[in-house]
Amino acid sequence: MKKLWFICLLSLISVAKAQKTTVSFSLPETEKWQLSRAPHALHYHPAIPELSDTVFFEKRGNNLWEATFEGEKMPQTWYLNGEKVMFYFFVQADEKISIRVGEDGVVSFESGKWQAQNQYFHKQNDILQATLSDLYPKEPKDFVKNLYQLQAKRLENYHTTFPKPDSLFDDFMQIYFQVETNQSLGAYPFFHNRSTGKVEMVREMPDAYLDTFPLVKPSKYDFYPYSVIISELRSSYTRDCKQHTLKNKPITVLDSDKKYNYFLCNYQNLNQITSEKLRKLCLQNFLASSLRMWEWQDERFVALAQLTLEELKKLGITEKEATFFKVKFANYQSLSAGKPFPDFSFLDKDEKRVTLESLKGKVVLVDFWATWCAPCVAEFPHSKKLMQTFENQEVVFLNICIDSNQADWEKMLTAHQLGGVQVFVSPEESLLLRKNYQISGIPHYFLLDKNGIILKNKTIRPSQNAAELIEKALE
Repeated sequence: MKKLWFICLLSLISVAKAQKTTVSFSLPETEKWQLSRAPHALHYHPAIPELSDTVFFEKRGNNLWEATFEGEKMPQTWYLNGEKVMFYFFVQADEKISIRVGEDGVVSFESGKWQAQNQYFHKQNDILQATLSDLYPKEPKDFVKNLYQLQAKRLENYHTTFPKPDSLFDDFMQIYFQVETNQSLGAYPFFHNRSTGKVEMVREMPDAYLDTFPLVKPSKYDFYPYSVIISELRSSYTRDCKQHTLKNKPITVLDSDKKYNYFLCNYQNLNQITSEKLRKLCLQNFLASSLRMWEWQDERFVALAQLTLEELKKLGITEKEATFFKVKFANYQSLSAGKPFPDFSFLDKDEKRVTLESLKGKVVLVDFWATWCAPCVAEFPHSKKLMQTFENQEVVFLNICIDSNQADWEKMLTAHQLGGVQVFVSPEESLLLRKNYQISGIPHYFLLDKNGIILKNKTIRPSQNAAELIEKALE
């Protein structure tokens, strides 16, 4: 059964006194729409995607599901996660929201204070995705021109549809159009290649193209319902760090000094944000998104982490947030260069047992990936080239597929003729692996020496620096 994906943004706005909001959604009663387990909704932290609150839906009738949400002062975004329905929803406190999914998969918002806004946003997102597929084959200059023309038309349509919009919804939409443009520009290099029959992801674009990314402007109301907005705002504030330090190069190819200077520049820029709330969210997002790329064996990075956390404490982060970062610091240090790689035991595609001990005496490149991950797939041609380069040498390529469907994995192995040691782990096992190996984004690579000691964590890619690092490890 093909999963149904929706992106329908809504927010939970409450007054000083906590109030209850009821959300229900109905699915067709046909067999293909029956759910084997109760869906749940996640409230993601506006700056730290890994932090979330969960509410489970209960069945109220024939494929009718309902949940109650507690309102707070802060606006919230919830994400309904079910085996056949997945979408963001955005509601106001003390109301009843009703959503219906038709047999054809069409979503209808049937009640709610922002019923019209939600229906409009859902349809507009579908229109954007369909139009982008036609734009991606174009060359960079034409793509940028057509994208901005498209967004101008969509903004005009929005103002026509809502001549006097709710001020908070309008503030959100103005920011979202900017974020949406940035995301489309960022996705273009990969999807352009895919649309022209290539698998590789272009990682370097001319400065003239990068300059077309709009600088996202802060909310008038300090309203940041989900982390993508904070992430794009953070990028706007730190753009000069990329231009002056990265110079359009991937972080993974930088030496420790340049990498430290880049992240220090990020901290300094973000710490100058006037709004304390926005400064706090951007600094949190900075840590949450970048810690995995730091050189934790280098005391400068450890000191920068502590400095940022102390600043966040002054800005009033919660004990839960502070503990989250402290645990992250300790975990990343335990997985830094020079530390032993945690032991493992897997069955490969041929039902042979693979353990860390069984690979001792060989350099190992570990790749955590997923079948649905476009950047993972983009690395395949480079991985295959690496395997050819180091064929008959003491190098093992261990590829661990997580968060995926086993049938899709098997098809991909055949379609791409993937070599190396191929391992599939169940979704349940994937959660444990993500925790044990601190995997927050994929692909995620580790390079191990012949004794199972970590040489590189995250900052290595087959398409960039893996060949050089493997060669050095073999010396």
